[in-house]
Amino acid sequence: LEKNLSEKALEVLSKTQFSNGIVAGVPKSISVSHKFGERELPGGINQLHDCGIIYHPNSPFLLCVMTRGKDFNYLAQTIAKISSITFHGIESRTNNPDN
Repeated sequence: LEKNLSEKALEVLSKTQFSNGIVAGVPKSISVSHKFGERELPGGINQLHDCGIIYHPNSPFLLCVMTRGKDFNYLAQTIAKISSITFHGIESRTNNPDN
């Protein structure tokens, strides 16, 4: 992928209108380029996935969380919690490089 097309793709992904997963787990000041997907399966089972780049100022990182369960809201909250734990772990490591 050429650089200009790659930048265009990231721009589009940064405008994703789903704020209950990865985005909910990072401070509002942090940009995220991500793609989410949801799927309903037989038997009342749902899938919710959210993958993206979190633009931490000291160390941008990739995160992809794939979930499965009955309640979409619970799945979104789980993704947000994993995102928050990961973001704060990166934050701690970049602020204390000896850790």
